[in-house]
This record gives sequence, structure tokens and C-alpha cells, in this order.
Amino acid sequence: WESIKPGGGGKPTGELLELIERDFDSFEKFLEEFKSAAATQFGSGWAWLAYKDNTIGHPRPSEKDRKLVILKSPNAVNPLVWDYAPLLTIDVWEHAYYLDFQNRRPDYISTFISNLISWEAADLRLQKAKVEAAEKAKEKEKKKTEDSDTDSSSSESDTDSE
Repeated sequence: WESIKPGGGGKPTGELLELIERDFDSFEKFLEEFKSAAATQFGSGWAWLAYKDNTIGHPRPSEKDRKLVILKSPNAVNPLVWDYAPLLTIDVWEHAYYLDFQNRRPDYISTFISNLISWEAADLRLQKAKVEAAEKAKEKEKKKTEDSDTDSSSSESDTDSE
């Protein structure tokens, strides 16, 4: 429910807009892809804007390894199961639109995007996802260091026993 708000819609600002323009070439192309994902989700499900940080454990990470993607999922599946951070979603289960739009899902999707999206909530989720990814990377690095310390101390004890 945080993905929507009365008087929403419009265009994001700041870093979220920059990432959308980088990863989809333009905001307009993002909208096309997002609408298409929502419209073509077979049956009940969701379309998502999600963030993926592929830098964890990468020997030479770059900004290209941190990216926005559009996903769609059936039923109650969400991007967390694929290790993506959901930023924004549109519910395309029939209960979300049928009373107002009947079987006109594309009209519902356009109305949703133009009037309901909370870009502020999506931006907050992006910032949270980046912090969590940085914490995961630190934990992984810490574990790697601990493992190498353990390996080197066990090698030393092997040498001592000879």
C-alpha cells in the first residue's frame, strides 16, 4: 500500500530518476516497460520496479552492478525471493481493478501510474536497499577476513606440529 497515495503519479526526482534514466534510457521507456509488464502478467500477479545490487562479493564492482529492473510475478510471489529489493509495485489481481475498470487492465494501469504512484516511498525503499546492500557487503568481507584468518592459523598449527 505504500506504493500508492492520493494525488500521486508524476515523475520521480533525484537519484531514483537518474537510475531510471540510466537503466531504461529514459523515464518514458521505463513507463512503457512497466506498463507492458503489468499488462502482460498472465492472470493474477504483480509488476515491480526493483533494485539489485550485484556488487557483493564481486572482485571489481562498478555502478553498472547496481541497477533497477522491472519484474513481474504471479500470485503472491515478490522480488525478495530472487534477492531483489522491491521499490514499487502495481497489483494486477482482478480485485484491484475489476469494479472500476472491468476487464480494461491497461486503463487501470495508466490511471495507477498517472494518479497513484508514490515516488517518495519508492525513493525511501531505494535508499534503504542501498544501506542494506552495503551492510551485507561489510558482513561478507568480515566473514571472508575471519575465514582467511582461521585458514592461516590452522596452517600455522599444522606447521608447528611437524
